Amino acid sequence: MDAGAKRMAAIEKALAENTEITEQIRDFLAAFRGGFRVLGWLGSGAKWVGGLAGAAVAIYSAVYAITHNGNLPGK
Repeated sequence: MDAGAKRMAAIEKALAENTEITEQIRDFLAAFRGGFRVLGWLGSGAKWVGGLAGAAVAIYSAVYAITHNGNLPGK
């Protein structure tokens, strides 16, 4: 009976350690999930800013060409 109790105690100890490691991994992955969500928001904002910048450059080039006899900036 003593050997069975020691074996059970060892199994319970290993299970407790495994549970602790599993909780740490779960918390780590949850933090990554939150980080990727923030990066997604930043990516959406960057996409909008890029589109607005492209439109601004197009408008500037058109206005410059109209006011400089059809020549584009830098030519």
